[in-house]
Amino acid sequence: MKETNRSLSIDPNTGFCHETKIYYNLRPLIPLLPETLSLSVAAHFLSLLHSNHISPENTTAFIDAATGHHLSYSQFIHRIKALSTYLLTTIGLSRCDMAFILSSFQLKSVVISPANPASTPSEISHQIELRKPVIAFTMSPTASKLPSPFRRGMVLLDSSDFQSMMMTTTIGSKLDQDRIEVNHFDPAAILYSSGMTGLVKGVVLSYRNLIALITGFYALRQETAGYGLTESAGAAARMFGPDEVKRYGSVGRVAENLEAKIVDPATGEPLPPGQRGELWLRGPIIMRGYAGDDKATASTLDPEGWLKTGDLCYFDSDGFLFIVDRLKELIKYKAYQVPSAELEHLLQSHPEIADAAVIPRYPDEDEGQIPMAYTVRKPGSNLTEAQVMDFIAKQVAPYKKIRRVAFINSIPKSPAGKILRRELVNRSLSASSAKL
Repeated sequence: MKETNRSLSIDPNTGFCHETKIYYNLRPLIPLLPETLSLSVAAHFLSLLHSNHISPENTTAFIDAATGHHLSYSQFIHRIKALSTYLLTTIGLSRCDMAFILSSFQLKSVVISPANPASTPSEISHQIELRKPVIAFTMSPTASKLPSPFRRGMVLLDSSDFQSMMMTTTIGSKLDQDRIEVNHFDPAAILYSSGMTGLVKGVVLSYRNLIALITGFYALRQETAGYGLTESAGAAARMFGPDEVKRYGSVGRVAENLEAKIVDPATGEPLPPGQRGELWLRGPIIMRGYAGDDKATASTLDPEGWLKTGDLCYFDSDGFLFIVDRLKELIKYKAYQVPSAELEHLLQSHPEIADAAVIPRYPDEDEGQIPMAYTVRKPGSNLTEAQVMDFIAKQVAPYKKIRRVAFINSIPKSPAGKILRRELVNRSLSASSAKL
């Protein structure tokens, strides 16, 4: 957010400006680095360590929760430089080359594209096709999932050669002599979306995105709760202190250096506090776009830089953001829109229900979609379909009633814990076809 916006008539409680219809962050702005400065994420991170007077020899940087192995800052910095030297002198990577990895390693001035090791070979092939990496970093158990050889080869992170390279005491002088200059808007990483409604998308984050994110979190230096998207580098709203976290159901206030709008999905008009609409975000941490998908980029980012989140939200009278549901997950029953998340919350409050998910089902042309619940009974429960529907009917408007119930052993979810609704929709369609 630009400092000149402070001259606007911004409501001190909500951050809403009636002139621009934008919700502004009410917390102090965090100074950002000049966009003309050539600085990589690794260089910025190291500069923050030095500015904080951290003692590299004695301060622990990372602890492996599984093994208890720990790494000091001096060891971590040495490994960054050793890996950078290896990539530059041995592998020959250059600016904007992309590395596809199945483990979390920091690569300097190279685009990082991490994938979930649990992905199937076909899923990995799709991710690789989006941006065509020149090298792959993987582990022996997952190497067979990767397709044909990469131009710069494949590196096994658990190999003795790689481990020896990381422990080398010789850091080549070429690293400083041939330092790669990067632009703030160069791609720094490609992170894959969860693919809840279809194939995963490759979210392109620039050096500017990641540096702005690191700068913001470093300045705060405290644990926070909040909400974010891959497309916003994981940040969008935050809560600080005991008073803010007491706001039940909220995900916090607009994050530092961000602007927000609530937009009517039907008219495109921005909305004031208390009204529901799609959340739009704008700021220095918003992605550049989707790798290899110009159509999806154009439909998600508008010409003014606003990210259309696809989340149905509203701000209350104190500027706290509340998420109602995903727009794509709203069930269109006759002339009404039914939030599946609201029904799931109610179902999960039932003493005999362990888990639940609500999806749209298509009974006929007159009704359109109807809310259908997939529920997991708690051990020993004999809960019936009629009891579930009656439980919900007593708490919601008539158009929100659950009209079908199916009992299953578990709700399919992604590694991030998101409900895989498309699997349940396909299951419902298969069950309907079997009855024909």
